[in-house]
Amino acid sequence: MRNVKTDQMDQWSVVGVEYAKRGADIHCPTCGAELRGQRYCPNCGTKIMYEGETEKSIKTDERLASLARGGEKMSAAGDSLSRTGCQTMGCVGFIILILLLFLLLFLL
Repeated sequence: MRNVKTDQMDQWSVVGVEYAKRGADIHCPTCGAELRGQRYCPNCGTKIMYEGETEKSIKTDERLASLARGGEKMSAAGDSLSRTGCQTMGCVGFIILILLLFLLLFLL
């Protein structure tokens, strides 16, 4: 994919970006604005569906973007713990939290 921040990934089409990388001339069907793989036209806001895409593939792209955002948040939390020198405590606390959740799910 292009250099797109993960909080913006759901606004880009994997298929559309690939077409753009190959030099395809892509334009919005509504206003004719040039596209580089955007999910929505930056000029008029029309939702763009590229050749070869289905609603199911678009939903998959959106879910992957959501997972990537969640991963970035977890990574940032881990980095924060590392910077403060609490890496071991961060791991222990996380493991205890998982154990408590596991016990709550299976004992209730």
